[in-house]
Amino acid sequence: MAIIAASHKRVIVQGITGREGLSRARLMLDYGTQVVGGVTPGKGGQEAAGVPVFDSVKQACAELGNVDISVLFIPAPLVRSAALEAIDAGIKTLVIVPDRVPVYDVLEIDAAARQHGARFVGPNTLGVLSPEQAVLGMMGGRAAAIREWAFAGPVGITSRSGGITTSMAYYLARAGIGVSTAVHVGGDSIVGMPHARVLGCSSVIRKPASSSCSARSAPRRKKKPPTSSSAGCSQAADRLHRRQGRKGRHAFQPRRRDHRGWARWSCRQGRAFA
Repeated sequence: MAIIAASHKRVIVQGITGREGLSRARLMLDYGTQVVGGVTPGKGGQEAAGVPVFDSVKQACAELGNVDISVLFIPAPLVRSAALEAIDAGIKTLVIVPDRVPVYDVLEIDAAARQHGARFVGPNTLGVLSPEQAVLGMMGGRAAAIREWAFAGPVGITSRSGGITTSMAYYLARAGIGVSTAVHVGGDSIVGMPHARVLGCSSVIRKPASSSCSARSAPRRKKKPPTSSSAGCSQAADRLHRRQGRKGRHAFQPRRRDHRGWARWSCRQGRAFA
């Protein structure tokens, strides 16, 4: 079951006349997303990517009718005002693509979204992809490329890594399984829809009686088992490897002890010596 992005959702792009906004609006339109308009203050009355441009979100909603989603391609310092404008206009789902949005701005956006019953993906997100239905943001790069490596299936993906999000969709397609929706929740320190909230969007995972889903309650309400994959290396993993006496490329070997009795370590020839 597709979530967030779907073929029937009506979308506007804030910042559509900018380089990234125009390029990604064309991507979304080429893939079949219902992009019905764009917003750039001071450029109302123009056209971009074949859709009308408005001066404000409120004006766009008044002229276009119902708008379900706004995708933001706005410079990070201006994201707060653009997001609050969209929420005040009654849009219930935002995809905030820019990174390095100030933390306190994100907290203010989150408070406004909760007050108005809205939600947002990001900041610092590639977006959302529901294969064969719609793409929001910049996931996939080109519509033709998305059609080559992604098709609809029963598995949903949520990740804080954009690379892992698209890679998992690619490998699931290679395995003949397919993806219902791939959500890059965002790579910044605070995001609007962490994994538990994304799981809460699916009636397959939880009972539909609640509007949100916490990480603790998700396993009790599941009908399908969620699967997680942790990638990368951390200090905890390094200590575990050292205790287990791992050998090979990442073997940890003590060098010598200094005058305080502390072990000293070094890296050489591309191998990690902790």
